[in-house]
Amino acid sequence: MDDKQPDETEAPFFATQAPFRKDLRWRLARLRYFFDVRERWWQFLNYFESSRTFRLQFYVAAAAGVTVAIGAGWYFPTWRENRSLRVARQWLDAGKLEQAESAVQLALELAGERPETWDLAADFARNAGRPQTALTFSRQASGMTPDDPVRHLNHAADALAINQLAEAETAVARALAREKSPSARAERIAGEIARRRGDLASARTHFEAALRIGGVLPDSEIPLGRVLAAGPVPEERVRGAALLEKWAVDPSWGVEALRPLLEMAVAANDAGRMRRWADALLAHEQRGTSDVLNSLLALSRADADRFTTALAAEEKAAVFDPGRVTELMSWLAGIGRGAEAIRWARSLPATVTGAPPVVVAWADALRLTGDWRALRELSAEGNWERLDFMRQAYEALAAQQLGDNGRYTQLWESLSEAARRKGGQGAFLAGVVYTWGWKSEAVALWEIAAGQPGLAMNALGALARHYQVTRDAEGLHRTFRRLYDLRSADPAIANNYAYLAALVGRFDPRAEEAARQNREAHPDNPDYRATAAFLLLQGGRAREALALLEPAAAQMTPSSARSFTYGLVLAANGRATEARTVLAKVDRPALTLREEEMLNVVLSR
Repeated sequence: MDDKQPDETEAPFFATQAPFRKDLRWRLARLRYFFDVRERWWQFLNYFESSRTFRLQFYVAAAAGVTVAIGAGWYFPTWRENRSLRVARQWLDAGKLEQAESAVQLALELAGERPETWDLAADFARNAGRPQTALTFSRQASGMTPDDPVRHLNHAADALAINQLAEAETAVARALAREKSPSARAERIAGEIARRRGDLASARTHFEAALRIGGVLPDSEIPLGRVLAAGPVPEERVRGAALLEKWAVDPSWGVEALRPLLEMAVAANDAGRMRRWADALLAHEQRGTSDVLNSLLALSRADADRFTTALAAEEKAAVFDPGRVTELMSWLAGIGRGAEAIRWARSLPATVTGAPPVVVAWADALRLTGDWRALRELSAEGNWERLDFMRQAYEALAAQQLGDNGRYTQLWESLSEAARRKGGQGAFLAGVVYTWGWKSEAVALWEIAAGQPGLAMNALGALARHYQVTRDAEGLHRTFRRLYDLRSADPAIANNYAYLAALVGRFDPRAEEAARQNREAHPDNPDYRATAAFLLLQGGRAREALALLEPAAAQMTPSSARSFTYGLVLAANGRATEARTVLAKVDRPALTLREEEMLNVVLSR
């Protein structure tokens, strides 16, 4: 064997590791020493005490650190707010409304305490075609800066856009009170408010003031032209028309001038001007859907051939846009030209007419023209998608008109059962069939919706309007009793409930309590005073009713409803002559049949 023998001079393996193990222990000791917080702290304190320079440097660094931390704490949120506003504005300016909406929502979350955020939100709402929302946002912005006239004018303009004249007037007054001198914009808004109220003299004064302040600009001359053209003086009407015609050819403002010019031509039944301005409005790039329809209506009265040509052009332009097809078809049927709507529908591709919304407009045109067989054929089959309940309703209508009562009953029972499962669908259908003259069917659907959460208030409101039109006191009482069950804290609902309970002879203690609470909470409200007096009268306490009303007699006669109560109270106290004078001011068509019966009894004595 030639196995190698161990070399006595060669160190064993474990012996060769000794220096390494010693070095490892040394390293571990250094690490423990380095991470010994207590030792490091004492070294720091020793050095801090021994070095004046180090102490000064430390104090400066600490102060700088605190300053940076405080600055960062203030600046970062402000930076985020500013950035969110800037991004939202960029999306809005670029016309990217979907992205702008998300950015505006984020800005409201981050910078909701800043009025400029609400300015931005209002601007977005205007661009998105949401005028009510724009008013809410601009109202918030003006409330946050009560001394800023510009925001008050924005508020006024948004209120004016949805015809909230009282709110617009208040906002303009606030702006004028804070402006050093009236601005042209404030005068224009004030003038438009006056014009819509029918006060043409005040409107003219405001618009002329806007011209003096802002110079000859279309946004002042066009409304002035409208006011002058609508006035009683022939010379001023000529001047107003001239102002409007001056701007009719302007590419930016022409549409604003053409609209009143067409209105004036239609009102005067001037065929030549109707053709001229209708053609100009149809050719204008900024025309809207309502402009197209108004122009077509004018041409239908002024020039049958021109109407046919213009209608054909609009039909051709709309053929692949279901929304435009629906609008135009519904409009044609609504002005008594259902035959044209049906003729056009039959010429359209089945892909357009076979589904909502076009198929619904087609069915309604058939309804308006009374073509029941064609309506039954159209609605008996097909896929109306989520509006299949409308298909069934039109088929039920056609079946009823054709005398197929079995099919009508079957379809209506199916629709009623579906309304119990889908209350929103039933409430919508009720509003539709009510316009068809199906009053009892609509009432039944509203009754179903009134028993479902989230739909009760709207359904009961619809029922209240129906019973008011039909002058049904019992129906109104039932409806307001249910409304009071839902909204007993609403003083207007409580007042109507209490009055109607007394009117129909239901002396419910809750009704009396509702009237009492209203009187205590609103002692100066004449309507609540009149209701309390009516309850006293119906309860046989005529003298107490008169004592309650006489101190506020001057407030009773301006209102038909209050005059009714006051007149009855006077008559019950033997003051027949005064009662007749007061009751002469009552609006009889607004009374329920029960009220009219009571009125006739008093006047017949």
